[in-house]
Amino acid sequence: MSLDRVFADMGANSGAIMAILLGLTGCTTVSQFSGAASGRITIPVMYQDSTGNTLSADSRPTGATVWLGAMPGAIFGSARDPLKTEPVANPPSFELDLGELYDIAAKQSATLTAAASASGWKIVPADTRIIRVATNLNYKELHRQVPNTRFADLQTGDILMLVYFDRPCQLSGTIAEQGSGSDTIDVTVGQAGLHWLKGTRGATERVHIIRHASETITPIFIAILPPGRP
Repeated sequence: MSLDRVFADMGANSGAIMAILLGLTGCTTVSQFSGAASGRITIPVMYQDSTGNTLSADSRPTGATVWLGAMPGAIFGSARDPLKTEPVANPPSFELDLGELYDIAAKQSATLTAAASASGWKIVPADTRIIRVATNLNYKELHRQVPNTRFADLQTGDILMLVYFDRPCQLSGTIAEQGSGSDTIDVTVGQAGLHWLKGTRGATERVHIIRHASETITPIFIAILPPGRP
């Protein structure tokens, strides 16, 4: 999925959503520069409907589990193999052990895929192995439909991506989207490990820039549940 689709899903209510989330307690602030993310963090979970409104407590899914999947050798694409799962607590949040995730991600990482290279992205050194941590939400409900999920920064609303790199490297390039849209990445990684990347809008609404999350961030997990839930 490109960032053009993700930003469109945020809708006109994104500012109000972030204002609500600012009232949450127990959020973990992560100081992130060129170094890798580490430690055990608590990530709040925000449930929304398809119009971007926050779901009330009695409308939230039961028995929810955050599913973190493997996207080896790429930043965009689909993930089929799991990395790990974490139960959602009450109030909605989950614990993420970045040290444990590091060990799992390292084993499934891969060099940049042929599709990513052909689309215009380049990584130096070329034999750098990467893997993006994809997201999903499982929950116990009849006729369950696949939700739209993502990490985001509580303070700014920027899209966050958690990516493992096996060495210091430079990832750059531009992927053209339909029409005048594009996703440009310009990331310098100072050390091996898991790194938070952020996606922001560029000069127009259809141009997006992906950079290292170089300021203090507070990761949250957003799950947009599709209509038609019983």
